[in-house]
Amino acid sequence: MAWANVHPFPARMASDIALAKVQDLRRNSVVLDPMMGSGTVLLAASSAGHHCIGFDLDPLSILISKVATSPLDNKRFNVLLELLLKSSNRIDLRQAKLPWVDAETKNYIEYWFAPEQRRALTRLALVLHRSPTFSDGSPEANAIRLAVSKIIITKETGASLARDISHSRPHIRAPLAAYCATSGR
Repeated sequence: MAWANVHPFPARMASDIALAKVQDLRRNSVVLDPMMGSGTVLLAASSAGHHCIGFDLDPLSILISKVATSPLDNKRFNVLLELLLKSSNRIDLRQAKLPWVDAETKNYIEYWFAPEQRRALTRLALVLHRSPTFSDGSPEANAIRLAVSKIIITKETGASLARDISHSRPHIRAPLAAYCATSGR
């Protein structure tokens, strides 16, 4: 079984552990993961033919798990990616602001990202935020949103001036959100 490492995630569970545990279960069992993190248990359970349900408070964990456990239509993904890039190139930053950037966030962004990266990432964020196409919850739209996040939160070569910020990213406190992945039954 191939495991997709779709995004850096601190404290990722070893896939061997999850796979060993779910293979001991009766066929078509229901697996519950109350703190699904990056979806390792969900992926192992669905790959072994089980039904699975996962919960997490971290919006990034939910997005990672959705992408890791959902099949993608490569053509639609490429169309969306092209749309994102073309649309972001047309953004006039003099007229556009990200609604969630307060003074503290602005200081954080200016500290960790050089001006050129800030402009490019702001354009991408604005398109993702404004366009219903990228917030429709489709596997392809989720993968695009996660890919942009991965550009920012990476080990060595991302847009950030930081090194290994994936292990120091702030967790956002959000209402309880749940994601359910099934094995297609």
